[in-house]
Parts: sequence; C-alpha cells; structure tokens
Amino acid sequence: MDFIFIQGLWLLPLASIPIIINIFNNRKFKVLKFSTVKFLESLKSDSIKKINLLNLILLLLRMLMILFLILAISRPITNSNKGIALDNDSSTKIVILVDDSYSNFNQHIYENQSRKIYDLIERIVSQYNGAASIDVATINNGLLFSGEIDNFYVNKLTFSPSYKNGNMWNLMDSYFNKINTNSYANADMYVITDMDESSFSGIEKESWWNIGFINIVSKNKRPAISDIFTSKKIISPDDQFDVVMTVVNDSDIDFNQNNTLLTAYLHLGKNTSIPQKFDIAPNSIKNIIFKGISISESNVISGSLSINDETLGDKKITKANILNKISIGVSYLVDEDTKNFISKASGALKDKVFVVSETNLDTNLNLYDVLIIDNIIHLQKHDIVQYMNRGGHIVVFQNKSDNIDGSRIIDGEMTEIKFESDKYLVKKDDILDFDFIKQVFNYNSDNILFELDDFYSLPLNSNTIIKTNNRSIWNRYHINNSLVDYLGFNLSIENTNFAISPSFIPFFHNLIISNIRKEDVLILEKSLTDVLNASEEEFPVTLFRDSIMVDNFDLYEDKINLSKIDVPGYYELFSKKKKGKKIKSYIVNIDHREIKYKEIIFNSISPLLNENAFKYDYQVKDLNNFENMISSRVKGVELWHFCLIISAVLFILESFIVGFYQQRL
Repeated sequence: MDFIFIQGLWLLPLASIPIIINIFNNRKFKVLKFSTVKFLESLKSDSIKKINLLNLILLLLRMLMILFLILAISRPITNSNKGIALDNDSSTKIVILVDDSYSNFNQHIYENQSRKIYDLIERIVSQYNGAASIDVATINNGLLFSGEIDNFYVNKLTFSPSYKNGNMWNLMDSYFNKINTNSYANADMYVITDMDESSFSGIEKESWWNIGFINIVSKNKRPAISDIFTSKKIISPDDQFDVVMTVVNDSDIDFNQNNTLLTAYLHLGKNTSIPQKFDIAPNSIKNIIFKGISISESNVISGSLSINDETLGDKKITKANILNKISIGVSYLVDEDTKNFISKASGALKDKVFVVSETNLDTNLNLYDVLIIDNIIHLQKHDIVQYMNRGGHIVVFQNKSDNIDGSRIIDGEMTEIKFESDKYLVKKDDILDFDFIKQVFNYNSDNILFELDDFYSLPLNSNTIIKTNNRSIWNRYHINNSLVDYLGFNLSIENTNFAISPSFIPFFHNLIISNIRKEDVLILEKSLTDVLNASEEEFPVTLFRDSIMVDNFDLYEDKINLSKIDVPGYYELFSKKKKGKKIKSYIVNIDHREIKYKEIIFNSISPLLNENAFKYDYQVKDLNNFENMISSRVKGVELWHFCLIISAVLFILESFIVGFYQQRL
C-alpha cells in the first residue's frame, strides 16, 4: 500500500490520545460516603470484569476511529487491474501528447493522420470517469485543452499540418517535471506519434508515469529530398560546379519501371529548371548529381520531385555562394614585402574580385570584408573591436620588429606568445587542418613546404592550423562575431620563403574566403531565433519571403524571433531606414531527420519505463484490443473513501455502546 499524502502519517501518534485520556482519568479518585459496608457484598466480581472489558472495547474503538481518520487524510492507494466501488478517477491525471512534427503531420498525410488521432483520443477518454483531469498538448502548438473529462469534447480540438521538427521526449519531460506526484494516485500518459527515433533523443528513466505509445506511422510514405548541396562551397563567377540532391525512399515501392520513374528537378532561380529521370529501390537513399552547372551571380537553388507530373514532397533549398567582389583592407603598418605579396596574389586570382587598399585602422573599417593588420595588440582598439562585433575577418601577419614576447590577452584569455629565433622547416605533418592540406598543399610533392626564421609561436588550440613542435604558428579564433587568424610571422623574404612558393596563391585564396558570408541555413522548429549583427540605426527591419512581408521588427534587438517562419523558403531581412538595404537572408528547410524516417525500437526504451508501459500499433479493426490494453492495466485506487466509512461506522458503534450502557445504569 502506498500513500499520496504520506506526510499525514506523522499524525499516527494522535491515535494514542484515548489511552492517555483514560490513564489520566483513572488517576482521579472520587470519595463516596456511606454508613455501612453491607452493600459491598452485593457487588459481584463478574460485573466489575464486564465494566473493564466494556471500557477496553470503547478505548479500542476510539483509537481505531482516529487511526482511520488519519489514514483517510494520508490518502492510501492500492494497485489493482479491476474496478473498485467508489473509485471515480478524481485522483487520476491523463495526459495525451500528439506528435505534430513534419514526419507525422505534413500536408500530404495530415487528413489521414488527424482522423486516427481523433479516433484514438475518443477511445482513451471513454475508459475514464468524468471527474478525471485531462491535458491534451502537441509538440509545436502546445496545450490544446486542460480540465476535467466532463468538460472535454474531442471535436473541439484543432490540429493543423506542420513543416516543423519536434522532440516528443522534451514535451513528455515537461509534464514529468510539472505534475505534482503528491496530488494524484495515477498519472497516465498517451503518446500518439509515428515513433520516429529523432523525436525521442535524450530519453531517460521514468518509472512513476504509466505511458502508452500509440504508433500511427503513415503507410503512405513517398520519396522526398533530404538534402541538396553544391560541390563547391565558394564558387568563382562562371565556374562550373555540380549540385547533389539526396533522395530518400522510405516506401516499399520500387520506382524502376518506365511508368514509375521519378523526375528530379533542379530549379535555378525562378525561370530555369533542369529535369533528370531516375530510379530508386524501396527503403533506400540515392544521390542525384546535376553536373556542369554554371551561373554568373549568387542564386537560390532548389530541388523538387515528381512522378507522372504529380509533385512529391516539398522543395529543398540551397544557394550557390558566388565569389563576388571582396574588399581587402591592409594596414599601412604592415611591412612592404607583405603588402607587395598580398597585392600580387590578389591580382593573380581573379580580376576585380579581390580589391586591395590601404587603411589607417580608424576610419570606415566596415568597407572591408577582410582586414589585414601587423600586430595582435591592435585587436584592443575601439574601431577594430566594433568591426569584430559586426562579424568582420581579421588576419594578423605578426611583425617581428614589435616585441610582444610574453602574455597577451586573446579572446578574453591570457595567452603566452613566444619569440622563436631558430630556423624551422614547416612540413606536411605540421598542417593540422585536413581541408587546408587538400585545398592548398595537395599537389606539393615535397614533404617540406616552406622555411621560417624569426617568428612568434602560441600554445596549440582546437583551431590550430599549422604547428611547430608542440606550439603553433597559426591559430584561428572566433572572437565575438568575427573570425581572427593569427599568424606568428609576416611575408618578408628575410623571414620566410613561403610567399615565393607555389602554394602561396592557393593559401591566400583559402585564407581570404574562409569567412565569406554565406546564407544562414535554418531548419523549421518550434522556437526559431537568430542572432542579428545589425546596428540600432538600421531598425526597423522587415522580413520578406518571395516579396511578401512575413514580419516586422520595429524595436532594436540583437536576437530576433523568427517564429512566424512556418514554411520552407528563401527569406530576406531588409532595413526600412537604410533605403531597403538587405541585412541578412535565410535559407529555411525542413529538418532532414524528419525526411529520413527510422522507427525507434520499443524494447530499447521499455526498460526505462514502469510495468504499465505499452506500445500499440494503430489498426482500425483492432481498437477494441486497444481499449482492453488500457482497462487491464494495473492502476492505483484510492482507499480514503473506505477509511472514512470505517471511521464513521466505528463512531456510530461507539455511540451506540455508550448509549446502551447508560440506559442499563
């Protein structure tokens, strides 16, 4: 037996009050005056025994009466799988949670899924009495109803199709933490979901709640695009590149005949579509490659699928990051060799793409995409700090003539910078960034890449690109919203032969474009926010999708709420004050985990749950079995009613005995 209000058991010592009163009364002696002792002979010993027995019975009845009152206050419960008289479910909490994420509630299967949900909720509610408390909630739309079953009507619940992802476990856990276990004998949770594995990430042990998982996975699955990307992250104007489209077929259909072949469409902007027919096996993944794509400017790229002119699924969106004009500001303090090599490398790459100019580091720094300086200590300057706050890219070619040997603050931490006067040969093994090796030094046949003499070294960090023994000559830091590359050497030919090596131009190209602003790729989720690196002067700002206004932000805030974005697409944020200047753009897609379905194995999570946990696979013809699964579960039944009745019966019995005894006297 368990108790809901177990603290009430602290009152049990009160059951001894009748004994205490009885002992106290027996210590009081009453003096009776009489003239003779002849009447004492009429008293029989058996009469005295009867009186004592009667007092003991009354004492016991009073103790039991108090005991059962205390038990009623403590609300005892017992486990049973059968209905018990007087049980009205008033101490039962029912929670019905509905998975309204894309995989279970997208527009293509919504009508079918919603019919199942209404049917299941009606069946669940029918198994409880009207006094039971019930909550109905969804992952993305929150609480839909809270109250007693007597006031609940299934047809008043409103569901809607969704493009958003969702974690069902997070919603479940919120109820585990919110509901007071001291208030209910039973807490029954019903999770109506497609049992997608991604919805239950982070699941932990929960043994108090009775949880039923109802699997309503749709059998009408169709192929969909889970991802789309370009073969090159940064593309020079008119360069050719490939676009890869990843298609998932979670259905049991084999699309391999002429009349069942799928068509993948690659959409370039609004006016160009490139089709490609393909086959795909059941329950498989396939990459569709569009080769030799060429566009002259940054453009939105999207993919879609169709079969026999019928559209399948939803579009997947990306964008080709075309390398347009990049402005490079070089501090006038940088040594002449470094300036000359930067200028020559910029001209050798692409005409008019890289524009180099000198700056004094205190005016119009926002004109530059990349800022090249000569000393790490300049990061403390006010104008450079502001530049970093706005997401700039700073490259430090450390000037050896500036003595910075010792500890310096970098990214808020004291960092030991050490001057190395020895000659060092940089080898391929010293390059810690694999992509950097592939893009810059891949064609170097020699193991020795270049020489260094008189340079500065730093402690290794997680973003070290080139190491020297157990230290680093190139560390990368993400400071505030910016990227800072610290190289402990400059390009003077007195210190290094790197600038005259074949790898220098690809090195410079890789370095300059490493922080080129790409589109922010967002996935649709319940709480969509973004950090906005914009000044207060640019507000108010407006969010558009395909020239249609979505939201306004009148007051300045550095983190904006994008919850009104509820469908995939290409979104742009414009400043009203700055003559329609574009501040930021977003590519918004459906979470790829919602496209690729994988059912969680119930046996893998059932050990975390109590003995009443069950899983039911939805079938229209088997709903009676579902109801039996609910009604046959062991449930906690409150016994306080019986304790109160027993206490009342004992009171009546005690009153009857006292009254009857007084009449006999």
